[in-house]
Amino acid sequence: MEGVDPFPLLSLLTLRGGVTVTRGFHKPEFQSESGDRNQRSNNMSEIVPINPCFDDIIGLSRIDCGCFEDNLYMTSNSTLYLDEAEGLNLRTIDSIKNCDNANDLWLLMDTARNNGISRFISDTNIALIQKYAPQRSNYKGTVGEQTYKTNRAINHTYAGVRMRTANVVGGFMKLTNIKTIFSGTDTFNLFIYNNLNELLHTVSINTTTNSVTNNLVNITLPMWDKRTQELEYIFIYQYDSLNQPKDNQLSCNCGGVTYPFNCQYPYFHSPSNKMKGWSKWIMPTNIETSTLDFSDLSCTSANYMNGLTFDISFWCDVSRQFCFDEADLNDRQFISVAYAIQHVSAYYLCTQILTSPNINRYTMINHEQLNALRQLHEDKYKELITYLVETTDITNTDCLTCNNKIRIGKSLL
Repeated sequence: MEGVDPFPLLSLLTLRGGVTVTRGFHKPEFQSESGDRNQRSNNMSEIVPINPCFDDIIGLSRIDCGCFEDNLYMTSNSTLYLDEAEGLNLRTIDSIKNCDNANDLWLLMDTARNNGISRFISDTNIALIQKYAPQRSNYKGTVGEQTYKTNRAINHTYAGVRMRTANVVGGFMKLTNIKTIFSGTDTFNLFIYNNLNELLHTVSINTTTNSVTNNLVNITLPMWDKRTQELEYIFIYQYDSLNQPKDNQLSCNCGGVTYPFNCQYPYFHSPSNKMKGWSKWIMPTNIETSTLDFSDLSCTSANYMNGLTFDISFWCDVSRQFCFDEADLNDRQFISVAYAIQHVSAYYLCTQILTSPNINRYTMINHEQLNALRQLHEDKYKELITYLVETTDITNTDCLTCNNKIRIGKSLL
């Protein structure tokens, strides 16, 4: 479909640019897998929650009158509205509200929009992975060893772990468990900073004398920041000589494989990197400091973990291919995304009208015509997905690369 314009009405739009679109991220759930070097996956097409990047890409309605509840959903970064999709209007949609949607017209429409965005994210993820190859394998496992020899005496106020990221635009890491290995039993705060000196999270963690202690968390962090090419995260706590961290290390260095912290030649950029899966995403090391200024960190380290290990996941959100810093109504990709979400959301509304238990003059219309309208929105949506996948610029993120495998029929060479 490359070269086909699915928007003959684009030139008829009243262009209103300069609207900022909220950017954000989502948290896909990983399937449990087993394999060497912990758990990995190439599957980036998980069913995922709403991506805030698409907030207000279409509005629900521009109508605000006494006929309906107060409309708090008039913002549309694309100038498109759900109730203006072909065959729909507010009267018809309002006729199907009931206890299932709290008798709330806007909740009913917002649910349809959210379902549409979720499907858009899922469908584009699947389609992009079928056409392109991932630049990095997803990873799910542990960073840091749980074995130790002795306590670590530290001559600074603070200690912890720093992780330099591979600066993967579209990449994310999720922490699910921060394990502690300390000499005593205590509770204290672990602070999570970036090297822009921003405090991102404060986590209360527990330690148990000479034992591994689990501290469950749910923290997702982006693997890039447009303000720096060398993003780092710092996990740091105040050192207590009465509760010393153990000297657990980043790796066992088995088979002579080591993980040196090298600012000039980080191993996550090495094409011959055959090490642990996390090493494609981060370069961790220890940190000991007497200040909370992380803007100029040293490249010297000993690869201790200072009593911490992390259960962690890394993945790439390919749907960020279709995220935009600003709404540009002259950008066909942006308008394509907006139209696609309008059509698929309209599809869900048509389905709700068809299956509504309400009996009124709106729900009793010709079901054959309504089915045809629903199919129309489905067909236009699928056409737009094809157009977007065929024309997207995969350099918008660091998630995808060209697929060098040549397919002939059902064979894969």
